[in-house]
Amino acid sequence: MPQNPLVEKAKQGNVNAIASLMNRLLKSQAMLANVEREGDRLEILIESDLRSLDDEVRIPNGKY
Repeated sequence: MPQNPLVEKAKQGNVNAIASLMNRLLKSQAMLANVEREGDRLEILIESDLRSLDDEVRIPNGKY
């Protein structure tokens, strides 16, 4: 069975494809992911209108 082209693009590091896949999963939870490349890293910002998610959460480099 051929792989989904969007998944293939995400595996190749396409930030738009990564954001699209993340947003498909987050949509049901009223969240939105913004993905940007910063050098050799991805910067991912997840936004929500839900008050309980207003606190900022960061994952330290290399500790995930």
